[in-house]
Amino acid sequence: MSLNLYAFLKSPVDVSRADLAEALAAVGFPAVVPHELSEADGYWPVEFAERHCGVQMVISDTVEGALADDPEILGRLGGRDRHVLFWWSSLAQEGGAAYAIAAALIRRCDVLVYDPEEGGWMDLEGCRKVAREMFDWAREENEPENRPDADDA
Repeated sequence: MSLNLYAFLKSPVDVSRADLAEALAAVGFPAVVPHELSEADGYWPVEFAERHCGVQMVISDTVEGALADDPEILGRLGGRDRHVLFWWSSLAQEGGAAYAIAAALIRRCDVLVYDPEEGGWMDLEGCRKVAREMFDWAREENEPENRPDADDA
C-alpha cells in the first residue's frame, strides 16, 4: 500500500458532490460529501457512514509532475490530461478514504489509478479491497475520527 495515489482522468472534471456520493455508495462506501470535488486543494473531509475522515488531495489540470517522466505511464493514459493526487501520513482511515474515492472515480468517470508504492495500476475491485482493509484496520487500531472543528465547518 502507498502513502500516495494518482488518479488520471479526462477534462473536464464534471463530478458533483451528489455524483461522487452516489458513486461512493455504489462501490460500498456510503458517504456525505460536504464539498465539491473541484474545490479539492488540501485536506478534503468526507463523512463516510462508518467513519468521518478525509484525505489530502489536489486536482491538477495537467499530468505534468504526476510521474510524467515515466513513458510507460504516459503511454497508458489514453487522452487523460488531468490527475488527482491523494496523499496521507500514518492514519489508515485517510488511506481508506483515498482508495474509496479512487474506486468511486473509476466507476463515475473512467479514471486510471496508479499506486506508485506498488508500481502498478489498480482497478475498481483493487481500490475497494484496499479501502475496506484500511478502514477495518483503522477501526481495529481505534484511530480517532477526524472531524472538523466547529469553527472550521
